[in-house]
Amino acid sequence: MRHFKGPVLAGLGFLILLGSLVLATPFAGFGAPPAAALQPGPKDKMFDVFVVNPSDRPIPTQQQGVAEVMVSNVNPLMVREAALAARKRWAKWVFIDTGASDYMNVPVFTVPEGWQLHVEAINADGCLQDRGAQMTCNLTVWPKGYTADPGVPPDDHVIPKIKMLMSSQGYFRGMMHWGANQQVNFFVDGGQALWAEMYRNSTEGEGEVRVWMTGFLVPAVQTGAQGW
Repeated sequence: MRHFKGPVLAGLGFLILLGSLVLATPFAGFGAPPAAALQPGPKDKMFDVFVVNPSDRPIPTQQQGVAEVMVSNVNPLMVREAALAARKRWAKWVFIDTGASDYMNVPVFTVPEGWQLHVEAINADGCLQDRGAQMTCNLTVWPKGYTADPGVPPDDHVIPKIKMLMSSQGYFRGMMHWGANQQVNFFVDGGQALWAEMYRNSTEGEGEVRVWMTGFLVPAVQTGAQGW
């Protein structure tokens, strides 16, 4: 019996070792990752998700950081740009001759109904034969329907005046010259009339002035100004 005990134990040990090796070796399909997992591809895969957000039970959200909204196929037109596009360039030249008088007032322009006249610049060039005389000029705004004698200064309490800053330019070819060149900013409403007047402190010799004005006619509904 003892003679067989050694070989039996050796054989049993061999079988145990063989069994452990068999169990430790993986078979195909057991313990290995799927074949799809071994294929190359993107690590992040996008999926379409449909979110239901009813108005009576909205999903609460909170803005994070700065939100930017991009709007395409939109060409906004600002109100100011529309007004600028509708305005019309305006320019007017008038001549005032006092003759033997020391005053004269002449019409310049009557603004059409539905428009406003925006005057931006005035240029005046006058001359007096009397070397020691002085002169001054104004623009006057006559209300709609107002009438007066052009040879008599209108009532200052009724007619607003825009002063031209006349200054002496020197004595040339027998005439004392006066002039003004200034930027202005006033409106004349539709139906009102713009006039130009000249004063001088002498009736000796000739006295005259030429006045040049520039600006724009603007639709009254697109401006916020009221009157001059």
